[in-house]
Amino acid sequence: AEDAAGRPQEASDLAGQALESLADFVPAACLRARLLAKANKAKRAAALIEGLWRDHPHPDLAAAYGDLVADKTPLERLRRLQRLTALNPAAADSRLVLAEAALAAELWGEARAQLAPLTEDSAGGDARAYRLMADLEEAEHGDLAAARRWSHLAQAAAAAPTWICTACGAAQPRWQALCGNCGSFNHVEWKEPPRVSRLPAPPVDDAPQVDVGAPG
Repeated sequence: AEDAAGRPQEASDLAGQALESLADFVPAACLRARLLAKANKAKRAAALIEGLWRDHPHPDLAAAYGDLVADKTPLERLRRLQRLTALNPAAADSRLVLAEAALAAELWGEARAQLAPLTEDSAGGDARAYRLMADLEEAEHGDLAAARRWSHLAQAAAAAPTWICTACGAAQPRWQALCGNCGSFNHVEWKEPPRVSRLPAPPVDDAPQVDVGAPG
C-alpha cells in the first residue's frame, strides 16, 4: 500500500479494508492514519489510533500519533500524547511514550515517574526504559557515570519486540509484506527477537584516570 503514494485514496481504502478484516493490524492503522492526516482529516486519524491504543498499544501507533503533532512545541506534544496514553496508562508503551516526550520537554520529574515502574527490576527490566534513564541522568544531572550504568543494563536486558520474519528470523525496520532478507510473503510479525546469551556487562570504573608521567 505504501507503493500507492500516487493514489492516496486507493491506499487509504485498502488499509481500511485490511482493518475490517483484522481490527488490530497496526501497520494498516498507521498507514491509514497518515493518509487521513495528509487529506486534512487529522481528527479522524487521531481517533483511529486512539481506538487501537486502548487494547493494542504499539510503538508504531505512538509514532504515527506523534506525526499528527510534529509541528507543536515539546510541551504541547506531551499534552497531546497524554490524551493518547490515558486510554491505557499502565501499559509499558504508554509509559515509554510519555517518558520520551517529557524528556524532550525537559520535565525531568515526569520522565522519572513514568520510567520508575519499568526500571525497578535491574535484572529483567525493559531495555528501552534503561536507555531512556541513561538519557535522563545525563540531561538532568550531567551524570555520565549513572548514564553508563543504565546503558550497561540496557545492553544486558532482553531485546525489545520488533518486526521479525518468522521464515528466516531476520529483524525488519518496519512491517512489510515481503521480508527484506529472504523475500518470504506475509511472514513478518511483531515479536521478541530470540534471546541471545550475553557476556556480563563490564564494571563501570568511575575513578578518574591520572597520568603520573614518566619518573624523573
